[in-house]
Amino acid sequence: MRVSFRAKILLALVGTVVLLVGTSLLAIRNQVRTQVDVLVDETVSRAARVFSELELLRAQELERLGLRFTRSVRVRAGMETALADDDPEYLAGQVDFELGLAGYPPGLLVFRDIDGVPLVRILDGSIHLTELGAVDPTEADDCAYEAPSTRYLLHDGLLFTVQRCLITFFDEPLGTVTLGFPLDDEVARQLGEVAGAEVCVRVEGRCVAGTAGLNDSAANERMGIPDGEEIQIGGVRHAVVSRPLADAPSGAALVLAVPLEGILGPFDRIRRAERIAGGVALFVALLLGILLSRGLAEPVRTLVRATDRVRKGEYDFTVEVKSRDEMGDLADAFNGMLADLALKERYRGVLDKVVSKDVAEEMLKGEIRLGGETRRVTTLFADLRGFTSLTEGLESQEVIGMLNEWFDRAAEAVEGEGGVVDKFLGDGLMAIFGAPIPQDDHALRAIQAAVAMRDGTAELNAERRARGEAPIEVGIGLATGDVVAGNSGSRNRLNYTVLGETVNLAARLCGEAGGGEVLASEETFQAARASDPAIPAEETSPRRLKGLSYEVRPWRVLGGALSTAVGIAIVGCTAALLTFTTPDGASGQGIRIDPPTLADLDIGYISPSGFLQIHPSGRFELEFFAPGDEEPWLIAETDPFLAGRMRLFVDTFVGDRIFGSVELRADRGEAPGASDLEARIQQAFLRVALARSFDLHIQAGKFITPFGSYPSRARSSTDPFLRPPLHYDYRTMACAGIAPGNVNGFLTWKDRPDEFRAKGAPVIWDTPYPTGILLGGSTPLGSGAAHLTAQVAMVNSAPSAEPWLWDPDFSRNQTPSWIANVGVQLRPELHLGLSYNRGSWLKPAVEGLDPGSPGTPAPGSGSRAGWEIGDYEQELLAVDGTLTRGMFLMRGEVVFDRWEVPNVVQDVKDLSWAVEGRLRTQGGAWLGLRYGQIHFNELTDSEGRSEAWDYNVSRLQVAAGYRISRNLDVRAEAMFNRIAEGPREGGSLLSARLGWTF
Repeated sequence: MRVSFRAKILLALVGTVVLLVGTSLLAIRNQVRTQVDVLVDETVSRAARVFSELELLRAQELERLGLRFTRSVRVRAGMETALADDDPEYLAGQVDFELGLAGYPPGLLVFRDIDGVPLVRILDGSIHLTELGAVDPTEADDCAYEAPSTRYLLHDGLLFTVQRCLITFFDEPLGTVTLGFPLDDEVARQLGEVAGAEVCVRVEGRCVAGTAGLNDSAANERMGIPDGEEIQIGGVRHAVVSRPLADAPSGAALVLAVPLEGILGPFDRIRRAERIAGGVALFVALLLGILLSRGLAEPVRTLVRATDRVRKGEYDFTVEVKSRDEMGDLADAFNGMLADLALKERYRGVLDKVVSKDVAEEMLKGEIRLGGETRRVTTLFADLRGFTSLTEGLESQEVIGMLNEWFDRAAEAVEGEGGVVDKFLGDGLMAIFGAPIPQDDHALRAIQAAVAMRDGTAELNAERRARGEAPIEVGIGLATGDVVAGNSGSRNRLNYTVLGETVNLAARLCGEAGGGEVLASEETFQAARASDPAIPAEETSPRRLKGLSYEVRPWRVLGGALSTAVGIAIVGCTAALLTFTTPDGASGQGIRIDPPTLADLDIGYISPSGFLQIHPSGRFELEFFAPGDEEPWLIAETDPFLAGRMRLFVDTFVGDRIFGSVELRADRGEAPGASDLEARIQQAFLRVALARSFDLHIQAGKFITPFGSYPSRARSSTDPFLRPPLHYDYRTMACAGIAPGNVNGFLTWKDRPDEFRAKGAPVIWDTPYPTGILLGGSTPLGSGAAHLTAQVAMVNSAPSAEPWLWDPDFSRNQTPSWIANVGVQLRPELHLGLSYNRGSWLKPAVEGLDPGSPGTPAPGSGSRAGWEIGDYEQELLAVDGTLTRGMFLMRGEVVFDRWEVPNVVQDVKDLSWAVEGRLRTQGGAWLGLRYGQIHFNELTDSEGRSEAWDYNVSRLQVAAGYRISRNLDVRAEAMFNRIAEGPREGGSLLSARLGWTF
C-alpha cells in the first residue's frame, strides 16, 4: 500500500509531539522514582537490621536450649533405646520430662536418628510419635545434619527459625535434635512497627506470617508481584519489596510494603496530564490503524478461517499465497505446519495401537514388520499364588491396590533389564526379552529380571507385614526359543506380541513354579550361563507339563549377585540371632521380654521446682568365660568359670550447672576371675559447669581416664565385644614392681613368661579409673558441622597402673600423670581423636631399684643413676578415628608407647594398633570383627647385639550381640591371641554375657 506525502508529514509531526511529551514525563517520573527508591532502601535497611538482631537473639536462645538436650543423660539414654528397640515412646517420656524442667516455650522440637528419620516430634507442646522409616516429605531438606547453624523450616504451614544439634553417645553420633521458634504474626507486627511498613513472610507464594495489611486473603493473592510494583492497602498506595531469607525453603522471602502517599501525591497531577496525552496519541493511532488495516485484514481473515479448519481436524488443504511480503511468508509457514500435523496424525494412529515404548520406537524406525517375523527371544510369565484365597473378603479397591503395588515392582524389574511387558494377565504378567529390540544376552537379562522381581516381592511383603496384611507369593517361568513376533489383533486395535511353542512352555513353567520359585527351561539356563557362568541354579527332576508331549528338566534359579560366601555368612548369622524372637516366622512380632527399670518404677527424687534431681540406675551382668590352655593374661584363669557383676549408678543434678555421679560395683575383680566377690566405689566425681551458654566444665574425683578411644565407651550397650582391644589388657614385659639389673637381664624376661608376664604392665589397663581433676569443654568450629571437644586432666596414676593405685591415698608420695585429649567431629559420621599422657608408672615400691646416693647424675643427663621412683615416666600418644555409614561403623586406633625402665638407659618403646568393624541390623543385632597388634622395638645388649624386648603379639576378636528388649541384651565373643616366635602361643578365650540394665 502506497502512503501519500501528506500522510508522511502528518505522521512525522504527530511523532515529534509524542516524543517531546514523553521525554518530559519520563524525566519527571525518574525524579519521583529516585525519591521512592531512597525511601524504600531506608525502610528495607532498617527492617533488615532489626530482623537480624531478632534472629541473633533467637539463635542464642536455641543454642542454649540445644545444649540442655544434647547434654541430658536421660535424653541420650532414651535416644539410644529408641534406636536399638524401635521404641520412641521411651524417648518421648524422657523428652517430656526434660521439657518441664527447661520451661521450653511452645514451638517445634524434632528428634531424628543419624539417617534423618524422625523419632519424636513436638509441636506447640503436643508430642507426636513417628514410626521409624516414616520420613515427612515436607521436611526432606531438614533430615540430613549439615551444620549447627540457624536456618528456617516450613512445618505445618508455619515458618520456624530452627537449629540442629548433634547428639552423641561415647563419640558415636546417635542423631540430631531440631529446635525451632515460629516466625508468626507477632514477630511481623513488631518488625512492621519499627520499620514503618507492612510486613509479610512469604513462603510458596503465600503469607505465613504478617501484619494486618498483608495477612488477608486478597493480599495473599498478590504475593507474587515483582519488586517495586505498587499495591493498594486500605486505600493507600504501597511499594512492594522482597528480600530472600537465607537457609530457608526455596522462594521464602521477607516482603515489605512501604507507604508512598507522601511522595506520590504531586505525581498524581502529572499522571492526569499523561492520560490526556495518551488519549490524543491513541486517537491518532486508531485513525492511522484504520487506514493501514485495509491492506492487512484480508490475509489475516484467510488465516483465521484456515485455523478454524485445523481446529476441526482438517489437514488436507493449503492456504493460497497471494503476495511475496511478510504475509506471504506467514502463509508458507502455515502450509508447512499443516503438512507436519498431517504426518503426526498418521503416526499417532499407529502409536495408539502400541503398548510398549520400545515397540513404538521400533515402529517409528520402520523396523517392525506388521505381518510378523521370526525372532529368538526369552519369554517370562509371572503369576501370583493363591490369589483367590488371598483376596477373599477384600473390597475391590483393596484388590486393585494390591495388584498395582505388585505390578509396579514387577514392571520395574522387567524394564530395568531392558525387557518389554507384553501384557498384564489378571494377577500375572507376560514379558519379552530380545524383541522388538534384539539382545544377545536376553536369557541372562530375563533371569536377572526374575530374581529382581522375586526380591521386589519380598520387599513388598515386608511392607505388607508391617501394615498387618498377608504376604503374597509369585511363581515365575522362563523359556527361550524361536517365536513369531509381530502385530496381531483387529483392524482398529493391534498389539505387538510373540507366539510359539516357547511361549507356551514359559506359561507352563510358571504354573509349575511354587511361591517364590523361578523355573527356567534348559535352553534358557544354558544361554544365560554362556553370558555369565556364575549363575546360581540347580537342576530339578524331569517332569511332564500340561499340553506338552515331552518331558522337560527345568532349572531352579537360587539367587542373584549376593550369593557369595560372605553374603551367606552374614545373612546366616543374622538369621540365627533373630530366630528365637520370631518363632512363627510369619508375624514378625516375636516374643518381647521387657523388665522394668528403676525409672519405670519411679524410684528417684525430683524436687518440686526441678532444681534437685536424683536418678538411680544400674546394670547386672552374668558372664561365662572358657579360656584356652594358655591364659590370655589379664584373665588369669585356664578353666571355665562364671562371673557376675553388679553396677549401681546414682546421678545427681543440682540446677543446670552441678552434676555428680557415683558408681558402686560388686564383682570378682577388675579382671574377671573365679576369685571371691568384692564390692567397692568404682567412681565418684563432681562436675561443675563454668558457663551456661557453652560447654566448659571442671570435674574432680575418681572417674574414667580421658586417654584413648576405648575407656569412654567401654561396656556401652551398642558394643558387641566383651574384651577390649589387645593393648588394653595384654601384659607386656615392662614390670611396674621389679627393676631389671641391666639391659641384658631385661631382654631375658620375655623368655620366662610364667615368672614375669603375670607381673607385667599392659600398655593401657582395661578401663582405668584414676583419681584427679579435669577441665573440659566443647565448641563448634566455624559455621560447618565440625565440633571440637578438649579435655586436660591431672590424675594420680598412669593408664597402665593397676587398680589398687587408682584410689586416692595421700600417704603415698605419687607423681601425677598429665593427660590431654582432643576430639574433632568433622561430620556427624566422622570423628577423629588425639590423646597424650605423661607420668610416673612404677609402683610405690620397686624391687631391685637403688636410687643411689646424693651427687649421682640427675634425670636428663643421659644416665638414670640416682633417679627416684617418680622420675621413671611412661609417655603415650594415641590417634583414633570413627566412621559411621548408616548401620555400619568402622573404628581404628594407633598408640605409641615409651617406657623409662630402671637400669635400662635406652628408650623402651612399643607401637600398637587395632581396627574394628561393627554392623547393626534392623532386628536389634550386632556383628563385630576386630584385629590388633603390638610391635616392640629392639634394644642393644652389652655385647652390641640388637634384640626386641618382647615378642610381637596379635589378637583377632569375633563378636555378636542381640538386644532382646530395650534393657536386656546378650552377646558372645571368640578371642584368639598369637605371640610371634614366643615360648607360648598367646591364649584364646570364648565368652558370653547376659546383661540387664535397670
